[in-house]
Formats: sequence, structure tokens, C-alpha cells
Amino acid sequence: MYDLKNQRFVVLAFATVGNIHDNSKGGYTHFLHREEIIEISAVKIECGIIKDSFHSFVAIDGIDSHNLQFEPGNYGSYRATPELLIGSPSFSDLIEKIYAFIGDSIIIDISSSIINQLQFFKDKASSLGYLINNPVLSMWHIHRAKVLQKRLRANDKKFENLSTLQIAQMFTTKDARWTDIFAEYDIDFNPEGKDIDDIGRNDPLSWALAFAKLFIALVEDDNYSALEPIDEEYPF
Repeated sequence: MYDLKNQRFVVLAFATVGNIHDNSKGGYTHFLHREEIIEISAVKIECGIIKDSFHSFVAIDGIDSHNLQFEPGNYGSYRATPELLIGSPSFSDLIEKIYAFIGDSIIIDISSSIINQLQFFKDKASSLGYLINNPVLSMWHIHRAKVLQKRLRANDKKFENLSTLQIAQMFTTKDARWTDIFAEYDIDFNPEGKDIDDIGRNDPLSWALAFAKLFIALVEDDNYSALEPIDEEYPF
């Protein structure tokens, strides 16, 4: 069991992109069918306080960023563009620095269930000799545990006395978006808009900071000061 008040945690967020063109190959477009990390952000939490942050764009190994092109209409996740990668270090240049930043912190995973960017990052780091075996807590699981805790108290029931169906019925039929959850805890962050071209850069560092604030709020809410790591995809 981890003491959320007295241990170090780090929230990681990544921008990735697939369908990459390298326009330097003999005058024609060379198409690379692979996923690449093009931006890394991290926020460190100590004793319930945000202590430090890390951010860098990431040049793609083997491709001059001046010759880089994404598929038309594909901004990359978080709207990163090839121009932002010019002059940036590559992943192999950055890994030692981000590895040191993470240190022995417990990792807060904000990856979606569809694309596990954290695992992609760990695999890429491992290929360069950096093994990241830190304990991992899922932000999604932490929030779901908090929702269930509140519903149990509101209905004056105990978890061990409920069936799986009764537990499921305690959740709303439609899950709230993260931006709605942020608002519930007075965290002002909403990168969404009617027109994607009218909103600002939807960057990983902003998301990492928002999740760090949410994590702290969940920890402090109702003296929720200890949590077991959960490995299953669905904890309840």
C-alpha cells in the first residue's frame, strides 16, 4: 500500500504521431508506417504538492525535422506540428534526462485503454537500455474508486455486501469527460472547442499539470490517503 501523502509521484504525458513522411528520399515522399513520440511532459508531486515539471519536443531518430511531414489533416496528438520538432533532441538524447527525472517515483498513468502510451514509452526506453519498472497507478482507476466510494457513502452501503450489478448501477450510465471531472474539482482546463483550428495548443504539459492537480484533489478529498495499485483493466 502506498502513502500518497509522503511519497513521490510523477504524471507522464506524451504526444505521439503516426503516418510520417520524410521528404528527403530522392525527391519523393518516403512514408513511414510507425508511431513515434514527438513530445514528452512530466510533473512531479511530493507530499501532495507539485514540485517540478519536465517538457521537451522530441525529434524523430533518423529524420531531419526540416524534411518531416505529417499526413494532411493529421496534427499529431495534442496538435504538435513538424516545425515544433526542429532543433529538438531525439528520444535517445532525452532518455537519460527523463529517466533521472522519474527516478524512483510512482508513475501516474493517464493513458487511454485504447492506446497505452506509457507502455510504448517504456518499451522504447527499454530498447535503449533504460528499464522503467516503477510502480504504476492508473488515474482512471483512482477516479473510479473515488466515485464508488462516494456512491457507497451516499447510499449507506458497504462494498462487500454488493453484487457486481449493484456496483455497476452506482456509476452513471455515461462517463463524464476528463474536462468535466476537472471542472468538478475546480481545475480550470478545457482545451476542447467547436473548431479545432480556433483552440490553442492542446499540449501534454497542460494535461499533465491538470491531472497532477486532480490527483492531489482526490488524495485530499475525504482523507483518501492510501491506495493499492490496480493492475486489472476494470477494477470493479
